[in-house]
Amino acid sequence: MSRLTEERRRSERVKVALTLNWEGEKGRCDGLMTDLSINGCFVLGASQVIDGELIRLEILMPKKKIMVLWGEVTNHLDEIGFGMRFTNTGELEKKRLKRMIERAREKNAVA
Repeated sequence: MSRLTEERRRSERVKVALTLNWEGEKGRCDGLMTDLSINGCFVLGASQVIDGELIRLEILMPKKKIMVLWGEVTNHLDEIGFGMRFTNTGELEKKRLKRMIERAREKNAVA
């Protein structure tokens, strides 16, 4: 079993619908985060990326705040989207991610 597969199984993943901008080697694009864990996410977006590419995410938060996260592309589906593992995540970002996951879990339980 690969390290990435182990991380996926250890980390709770929740369904989300978060609007974001992301920037990689080929420029800046809009996207939608559809899946989130403390270690990474899946982004729907039609631009081309490559595995291992470093990506900068800007997630639109409530009250027009923006959360910035960095990550590495772990897998991609051409013209559909990509999975990424967060890198260099500080304590503040981890706290925010945990709150986002908790809110999504509560919202998904009600739906």
